[in-house]
Order: sequence, then structure tokens, then C-alpha cells
Amino acid sequence: SKVISMRLPYAGLETLVAFADAGALKGAARALNVTEGAVSKQLKLLQDHVQAPLFEKHGGRLRLTQAGRHLAAAAGDGFEQISTAIEQLQSSQKARPLRVACVPTFFAHWLLPRIGALNAAAPDLEIEFLAKPNAPEIASADADFDALIDVGRLPVDGAMTISAFMPDYAGPVATPAYLDSLGGVATLSDLARAKWLFPKSRSEAVPQWMMRHTSFRAEAVSVKWFDNVFLCLQAARAGLGVTLASHCYIEADLADGRLAAPFGVQAGEVPFYVAWPPQLVGQQAKLKRLIAWLKKEGRQVRAPKEQILSGGKPQDRAEKT
Repeated sequence: SKVISMRLPYAGLETLVAFADAGALKGAARALNVTEGAVSKQLKLLQDHVQAPLFEKHGGRLRLTQAGRHLAAAAGDGFEQISTAIEQLQSSQKARPLRVACVPTFFAHWLLPRIGALNAAAPDLEIEFLAKPNAPEIASADADFDALIDVGRLPVDGAMTISAFMPDYAGPVATPAYLDSLGGVATLSDLARAKWLFPKSRSEAVPQWMMRHTSFRAEAVSVKWFDNVFLCLQAARAGLGVTLASHCYIEADLADGRLAAPFGVQAGEVPFYVAWPPQLVGQQAKLKRLIAWLKKEGRQVRAPKEQILSGGKPQDRAEKT
């Protein structure tokens, strides 16, 4: 079958509708905020495009033919339907909850304990949080969420706007009993004897940390793989080995002695951030309120100074406005 593609002359149709409503070139020009010459030109181009007489001179004035009135009525109805559809789309976007994807560890260890505080701060703010470990790897055009929260890695979609809300401090952690089983860990190099718990979802994170902060490499240590950071933390709590963890995830564990960070924590290069695509429609106000709350909460989360290794404050390189 043959497919015929027609590029509609929207400017000409808009001018035609304005002329039909005003009944004169001057009125149409005023409605469109253009000159009478521009109106005449668009009408002439439209008539050439449809190849049918749309206008005629009557008493020195231009008026629509029957074909012109028919086309103007159809175009007017079409523009009204499009306008209504856009209004409905925008209204539906505003009415539905803001969908925010985040990694399971962040949701379980940081966000969930603060849901009550978020509800108290913004009781009318409807948000649907989605646990998606691979959210940063999804292009915004293919995403089923409005924004994402992550740390340590930037989204693959470089068109996203990114706003940091909390620094990331991370370091190796394990139970005190497991560290004792290694025969003592006086230096970072002693952790080369440990069983390391690596997350498949962040297969590059621990090796990169080792390259920056230790004399041994990931390929030289014994590794047990888990699907994500959350499971690595659970395994570390069970005494199965050492994992790399963000301080904000293990504050309670360090406070009650379930876990120990024998060498403190180090500022990460990419902090906790929110990212959203440029085509976000109808949800900007909700997202702005969420980010404001996250930043307020983030300012209250700080690793104790005595636990921070040398290296300065976290880089805020992810911030793009």
C-alpha cells in the first residue's frame, strides 16, 4: 500500500481561523500580533497549498468562499480539540503522584525511616517511590518515573538535570567479631586478607575505592558477590565479610556496635543527588518541594569528624543547574 504523507500548514490554518473569526485582515493581524501583510501572505500560501479558492474580493474587501469557511471551521475545531487534549494531559500530570526511582539500599536505610518526617513536612505532597537498582542506567525517554535518586554514579542520560542534596562518606565495614577473626587490622592493607562482599549492581565501586585508598587491588582479594548493596550490608551484619558502605546507611549499626568502620570513611566523588529529564511535565513544583526537603534532611546527616579520612569535603561536581 502507498502511504501519503502531508505536512499540514499550521501557520496558514491558524491565520485562516483568525481571519474567519475577525472577518477582516486588520482584525486577524491584531489577534495574531502580526502585520496585515503577514496575514495576506499566510492566506495566499495556504490557498496555494490546498489548490482551491479560499477567498474572493467583494466590495473591495476580502472574504471567505464556501470552501474557505468549511476549512476554517474544520481547522478551528481541530485546534480546539488539540488545546483540550493538552489541558487534560497537563491536568492529569498534576493530579497523579510524583514518581521517584531510587536504589533499594537508599530507600530501606535512609528514606524509609524518614517517611514520617516527609509526610509531616509536606502532608499534601503525593509521591510514589520505586525501588530500581538500575534507574541511572535507563534513558529518560524510556523511564516510567519522573526523577531518580542515586549516589556514586551519574545517570547515563546526560540531558538530565542533577541536583546534589547530601554528601557521601563511605568506607569498609564489618562486624567487630569478623575483624578480630582476621588477626587484627592495623592498616588498610590488612583487609587484603578479608572476604570482600561485592554488589553486582555496583561492580566497579569497590575496585575503584581500593585503587584510590589501598595498596592492594580487587583482583587480589577473595570476593563473594551479591545482587545489590542492600544484600552486601545484610551479609556484613551477619559476619560474612567486609563491604564498602555509605556512612548514612550504617549510623545505627556503628552506634550500637553491630558494625565497625576500622579506618573511618572517605568523601565520595559523586554525592547523593536527584536527577530529572528536561521533558518533565506538570511535576516540577512537586519535585522542587521534595528536593528542598531532601537538602534540609541531608544537612542534618554528617559523618563524625573523627571518622572521616583525609581528603577534604565531598566534591559537588554533580550539581548542574
